[in-house]
Amino acid sequence: MHETVNSVNISHEDATETSMIRAVVSNGTEALDLLLQGVSHARAKDNGQASRTSPTSTSHHSTLIYTRDSPHSTQQSAISAVLKIWQSSKFVRTGWCTAENALLYMDLFFKNLAPLTPIVTTYYADHANHHKLLVEEPLLCATILMISSRFHTLPIPGGLSRGRFVHEKTWKLCQRLISRLTYGQEFGPLLKVRTLGSIEALLLMSEWHARELYFPPEDDGWDLGLLDNTATGAHGTATQPADWLLHPSEAARRSGRMSWLLLGNALSLSHELKVFSDCDEEDVVRRDPLWPKRKMRIRQLLFIFTNQLSSRLGCGSMLPVNISHSLRSAEADHMHSNHSIRSVEAWIELMKLLRSLCDMVLPSKTYTQQILEDGRYINLLEHFRSLLVTWHRQHIEAKVDDTASYDMLCIEYHYVRVLCNSVGMQAICERFATDNIIMSIPDFAASANSEDKRYHEEVISGGCDLLKKVLELEEKNALRYAPVRVLLRITAGSMFLLKALAMGVRESQLRRALSILDATVIALRQSVLDDVHLSGSFATVLESHVERLRRSAEQSSKRFVPSLPNTQRHSPVPVEPGQASDTGPSVFPNGQPGVDNGPSVFLNGQFDWSNFNGQFGDDIGDGWLDLSSETTLAPLMAGGDLYSWMQI
Repeated sequence: MHETVNSVNISHEDATETSMIRAVVSNGTEALDLLLQGVSHARAKDNGQASRTSPTSTSHHSTLIYTRDSPHSTQQSAISAVLKIWQSSKFVRTGWCTAENALLYMDLFFKNLAPLTPIVTTYYADHANHHKLLVEEPLLCATILMISSRFHTLPIPGGLSRGRFVHEKTWKLCQRLISRLTYGQEFGPLLKVRTLGSIEALLLMSEWHARELYFPPEDDGWDLGLLDNTATGAHGTATQPADWLLHPSEAARRSGRMSWLLLGNALSLSHELKVFSDCDEEDVVRRDPLWPKRKMRIRQLLFIFTNQLSSRLGCGSMLPVNISHSLRSAEADHMHSNHSIRSVEAWIELMKLLRSLCDMVLPSKTYTQQILEDGRYINLLEHFRSLLVTWHRQHIEAKVDDTASYDMLCIEYHYVRVLCNSVGMQAICERFATDNIIMSIPDFAASANSEDKRYHEEVISGGCDLLKKVLELEEKNALRYAPVRVLLRITAGSMFLLKALAMGVRESQLRRALSILDATVIALRQSVLDDVHLSGSFATVLESHVERLRRSAEQSSKRFVPSLPNTQRHSPVPVEPGQASDTGPSVFPNGQPGVDNGPSVFLNGQFDWSNFNGQFGDDIGDGWLDLSSETTLAPLMAGGDLYSWMQI
């Protein structure tokens, strides 16, 4: 039998070669057709051999991709079944991608992106549930494909162009589905958009944005106004600035505005679906036994993301105050692992702390200014600091692991810790400021009490701990997949750290902090996804501030000598030009001011963890550097807009 097949293949090859030799070519088009004809014959031969050796395989790429964990025959049979489902989807039928491409995008999403957010579980990661995803959750399905196609380049010819094409098409589909959801245009039972999965999709879009968000909108000039200024004789026209890609502050604000409205739609839909009601209709439970458990998780997610975003934007929470009493899951369910449930509960407890902190300390600039002036902030901050210590002991120290959810919790904890202590540090700034210009910062070293120094030290330590966790994400190659929420936490943490350093700092502290900031800049640049990814813009802005701070520290090192150990700090003493200062390890490489008698933690552009002890205690004989000459950091002393410092 095999001899007969082989003889047929040989004769077929001879016939193909003969036809190619004897063919008459009169123009370039016929030459191209003849070349492609030979390639098609070769592919047909390869597919025929593959079908005889492995009847269940579907294509070369699927055989390479889906042979990881299961026995060959069993897994290929399951892959063939799920590929048939995807082949009948409109994503494949309209030519956006192949079934193998769509399935790989889904798998990569749940491998690289889903662990970085508590929104989705592993339920739809199971191929057996993809039919339900396509039929019952169209918006969630399109959102996952939209996000994954931006963050992943498939290992196929033209993978980058294919990803861009799929991303643009699925984003437009998401916009149409959201429009139907908003205007109630859900006609017929075939296209379902008013589902719990649509709430999850809206939350996912607030975590990872479409590429088109960072571009000017497609319009016909309507955004310039309904009235033509030139016709009425008015002067000036509103135009889109040509350097809009160079302003990450505007991208951050746009991200917040879009996410806020997406959350508003999610909350409206959740009320319509009775997510916050404890009574479940019997027919709904019969159709979906997982409805009560899934509804509880949606309720928890809405609490987490609404409070997180409201604190970032300075808005009041859209949820009622008493909702926090109905967030604890009564029992574990088989959709989620116990670790996932513990992680969500830890998020909820931390968000309760953040919401209370914002309501009691940061409800408005006027109120915060009042409690800073009359000293009421001291007892309030002490209360929240003790709560944060308790939370850290229960959820971080007792449950150290290497999961992505643990890393996200650590970043969020350090941000809340820095935010809490920054209020006390702001009180110090108010005492040493006149007309928003920082006065003699060395006075802070001499006159600040122990509590003031504690606020200052906590902000520096917390900011460095937050950025250290970011560097760990980069080591795991996870930073490039980080949600926008994490990138904004990085920028906020960096801002508070720069603010603390600008108030004045010991040279050893500055050296270590600058090492971490330099490593963070490198990590952000290495995690750039595309030319409009926020990490690249944030890295450029952060680098400019770090360089200015380094120059200010250089000038401070030339002007002052270190304070004496075990004595009270006196007024700064001038140093003669050219005179060396024995201030210990230098923050300035390559022969810049200072004597480097200690190991560097930033070598050859890489962060060296072996020489970093993570401690920022009092170093005997360590010089206090006056960085008040860094005027570009002065606006940070007065609070104000969180994003105003992002200008390059």
